[in-house]
Amino acid sequence: MLYPRDAAMRASYRAIQRAQRSGSVERAILDRATDAMVDPTARTARRAITAGDVLLVLYAMDKSPWRISDEPSLGKAVHAVGQFANVTRYADGVALPAGKSEIHERIEEFRPVWHLWATFRLLREFPFPGRAHSELLSTPEGLSDFFGAAAGVQAWAVQWRPRRGEPRPLLEADAYLIPPSVLPQFPGGRVAVRRPPWTHAPDWLKQTLSDYKARARS
Repeated sequence: MLYPRDAAMRASYRAIQRAQRSGSVERAILDRATDAMVDPTARTARRAITAGDVLLVLYAMDKSPWRISDEPSLGKAVHAVGQFANVTRYADGVALPAGKSEIHERIEEFRPVWHLWATFRLLREFPFPGRAHSELLSTPEGLSDFFGAAAGVQAWAVQWRPRRGEPRPLLEADAYLIPPSVLPQFPGGRVAVRRPPWTHAPDWLKQTLSDYKARARS
């Protein structure tokens, strides 16, 4: 998820994770390698979060039970994520990107795993009952929830098209699609897609998109 277009960084990141689990590498060497990955990984995660938030907003516009927008569009989602910079920061205090060009660059960087980051962010905002966000990628139960929800986002993203404008698919040929073998299943083999618990209406998002429409008409 962190390095979808950088095979060398993926290999380094996975090697360090394997070494941490196995204890087969001398501690001092492993600590130095881990330290060297901290800053690049943090920067990558921030870019990935931005990309995921865009797809999350678009997904919420189209699939949530609330009437967030009359006509969901990628442009509106990018606008909303740009407005996040006015009200919040990343967890480490770094400012969020506000410019559309930078947001689009992050989307392109993470487009192959866009649906996975959108799901990761979706389940932070709307978690399944009794499931801590830290468990999603670290426990079998969390992974089951994550993949089940990601399957729903993936199925939607594969078929979604804007009502007008450039008919580019959200997920393209290089997307890392979830193999059915890792998805939770109902008896009989049917994939158990998990829908997020839409527990609270995103009033701030609705207001932000209302402002976007007002500017677009002027």
